[in-house]
Amino acid sequence: MTLYTALFLLIALGAALGISYYQYFYKTSYKEPIFKYLALLRALTFFLIGALLINPKFNKNTYSVEKPNLVLAIDNSMSVPFFKEADNVKQTINALKADAEVSKKFALQSFTFGDNLVQADTFSFKENQTKIETALQQLNSLYSKNSTLIIVSDGNQTQGEDYRYFKSKFPIYTLVVGDTSHYNDLEISQINTNPYSYIGNNFPVEVFLTRDGNQAFTSTFKVSEKGKTIYSKQVDFAKDENSKTLAFNLKTRASGTHQFKATISPFTNEKNLKNNQQYFSITTLSERSNILLVSDINHPDIGVLKRSIESNKQRKLNVVIGKVNLADLAKYQLIVLYQPTNAQSKLFEKIEKEKLPYFVITGPKTDWQFLNKAQSTFSKSFITQSQDYLPQLNANYTPFVLKDIGFGNFPPLEDFFGNIVFKTSNYQTLLYQKIGNDITQQPLLSTFKRDNRRGAVLFGANIWEWRMTSFSGQQNFIAFDNFLNTLIQYLVEIKANKQLIVDYKPVVYSNEPLEFIVNYLDANRKFDSRASLEINITNENTKDKISYPLALKTNYYYINLSNQEAGDYSFTIKETKSGLSQKGKFTILNFPIEQQFYNANFEKLTSLSESNSGKAFLLNNYTDLKSILLKDNSFKSIETKKVITSNLLSFKWLLLLIIVSAVTEWFIRKIHGLT
Repeated sequence: MTLYTALFLLIALGAALGISYYQYFYKTSYKEPIFKYLALLRALTFFLIGALLINPKFNKNTYSVEKPNLVLAIDNSMSVPFFKEADNVKQTINALKADAEVSKKFALQSFTFGDNLVQADTFSFKENQTKIETALQQLNSLYSKNSTLIIVSDGNQTQGEDYRYFKSKFPIYTLVVGDTSHYNDLEISQINTNPYSYIGNNFPVEVFLTRDGNQAFTSTFKVSEKGKTIYSKQVDFAKDENSKTLAFNLKTRASGTHQFKATISPFTNEKNLKNNQQYFSITTLSERSNILLVSDINHPDIGVLKRSIESNKQRKLNVVIGKVNLADLAKYQLIVLYQPTNAQSKLFEKIEKEKLPYFVITGPKTDWQFLNKAQSTFSKSFITQSQDYLPQLNANYTPFVLKDIGFGNFPPLEDFFGNIVFKTSNYQTLLYQKIGNDITQQPLLSTFKRDNRRGAVLFGANIWEWRMTSFSGQQNFIAFDNFLNTLIQYLVEIKANKQLIVDYKPVVYSNEPLEFIVNYLDANRKFDSRASLEINITNENTKDKISYPLALKTNYYYINLSNQEAGDYSFTIKETKSGLSQKGKFTILNFPIEQQFYNANFEKLTSLSESNSGKAFLLNNYTDLKSILLKDNSFKSIETKKVITSNLLSFKWLLLLIIVSAVTEWFIRKIHGLT
């Protein structure tokens, strides 16, 4: 209450007393004691009414103590019972929660994580995935700095980014679950391959092998299809050699989806054999690809492109120098625009309108002012001075597997000097520009995805010199032609049906999501949200059939079939109104990914804790962790002061007091016959 408010209340009190005195005693003959009480009641009524009109405010201070948060995040995946640690985890968590000293110092909150982070006090240990990094991100956003986190896990993550580099706002301690001993173990850690190929073509496969152990060892790596070995190689690990990469080519002779099984023979008495095998698949296509190349000029690059692309018998490159018939574009799966100029303005309009896949190759004859306006994917701030650009392979390029065919020895490509900017985030650079000995972050060859199509751009001409250099080193054109055809294969629109486009993984493990993303396009290749789509599934083993409708999302149709049992399936996705359909097959493998680990990852959990002001402990040493937390004075309770402001109008009893005072005065006056 302010000084002015107090002054107004005093004035109101004085006024109330003055009015009451005037009405009861000024020039009156009232002498009885009862009139004194009546005057006081009237003065009280007037004063309370005046006080309500002034409505003073009152502040009240309240104090609360906020304990530091102790957040328990428990691994709820199937790996915990696999290590026979489920009961120990439950006992440890219950002991921490029941500890009086811990509860006195900390406010405990418990979460479980696996596929998702969930606030819970009970554990099922049935989650199919472990996403530690995702759980850390969510907890870091939920809690303030006055917190500490205890992760209870074996440290084996099946999805997500490497969590050991995560930086938290608060300390992270870990209780390590499972066997921390190291055993000799051999693992197929990753297989990379392209998702599509054509009949009779070789497709590349890249396999990463890792092992724990320090003795020289020889194993055999095999790839089989339908039980028949189609590739085999002896693998020699030298002493202390912990990883190897295998790169080879496979060939398919029939169209459809092919499933392959990769295996590596184990050590003698190897403890975990589940990670000695992995499955991968590829879809083989039979249709011939028609490609159009349009240019205003003749150039040696055009002949090289035609010879290289048509080295694959499944492809045909049609070259047009000058004006192209726009009505013919529908029969091509890819359009190559060589050093485009304003003469192709109508062609670019058609490409953008129809959302056709394209491959742009620029050079000193390119009209960059036109090209910057003709498409909305990339732009170049240029000067009319040519520059030579050497290629530098990007080892982190992921859309498809590509071998280094000796790019470091290739001659430079020529284009205008300038800075390149991509206007879409959905692009990756395959080759960077290298000027002299300086490797830049500017793209020389990039691929991108936009509007349900793929595209690429090569910022430089004279690629014919690359093919000749490759020949001089290999005495054949195979390496260069494979490089170009791998790129073309990625770009070519490989959908069998241009109106019903189905995207899914043909082979998944039983713990992975099986998702179908379907685009249904009208005759003008625009997304049609009016379709009625359903998927019919047949279990090839039991012949059981079931149908599901597809859900409409923003610009696609979707269904998740992760509840299906392991086995081989065929499916048909059908648009019920038009009868348009697409068929395919998929396989669900019964492979418990949470059981591929043979020990706890103590090193990663230790690294996570130490980089976040914490420490790692074995589960049965949780009392040591408790002692550290109790002795650490940096975890302090915070006293919080809260000021609550209220005004006189909020006191409802005051209104009742005014009524009681006025009614009492009236009643007394009535009894004594006063008007």
